[in-house]
Amino acid sequence: MVSRMAYCIGDELPVGWEEVYDPSVGAYYVDHNTKSTQLEDPRVQWQREQQHMLEDYLQVAQEALSAQRQIYQVKEQRLELAQHEYQQLHQSWRDKSTSQTSLNSRSSSSSKYDPEILKAEIVTAKSGEVEEDLAFM
Repeated sequence: MVSRMAYCIGDELPVGWEEVYDPSVGAYYVDHNTKSTQLEDPRVQWQREQQHMLEDYLQVAQEALSAQRQIYQVKEQRLELAQHEYQQLHQSWRDKSTSQTSLNSRSSSSSKYDPEILKAEIVTAKSGEVEEDLAFM
């Protein structure tokens, strides 16, 4: 039925339909495809079906939009947490670098940039990370 109704364009009757007038009944409609008659205008039927389809589509679209909003909010929260964690790590690293520099600055004014000290700090940091990883296993 919907496939035949799909050809209902503008104010036209669907393909195979005819409007007939009877003085005692008034207007009625003949479906030559199924050889049936009805009092209800098939265009009204089609408009009602279209309305239901649009309502269903809008409902699905609204649900999808709501789900996307929730996903966006979760991602936004995760981003904020990651940025906060980054700032904390960055601040901790700066604090550690400052304290190491001040300890080393007693021995030499250029020790902050001494490659041997930097290598030792990297090795120490990496070994600490490995120990933490092993502790979690």
